[in-house]
Amino acid sequence: MKGTKSLFNNPKYQGKHVLVVNQNVYAVKTANEASRLFDKLVKETGMIPTVTFVPKAQSLILVCK
Repeated sequence: MKGTKSLFNNPKYQGKHVLVVNQNVYAVKTANEASRLFDKLVKETGMIPTVTFVPKAQSLILVCK
C-alpha cells in the first residue's frame, strides 16, 4: 500500500475495521471480527498488524483537546 491516504479514500474500506500486515490489507465489518483476525494474523505471520477504523465519508469526527 503506497500510503494511508489511499486507504482512507478508498470506498471499499469506508465504514470498516482495517488491519494491515506485511503490506496486505484486510477489512472486516465488526470489532469482534477484527479481534479474531488480529489473533489469527499474529499467529500466522509472527507480526503485530496495524489496526484502524476507516469512517464513512459522511461521518463527523469530533476532536477534544
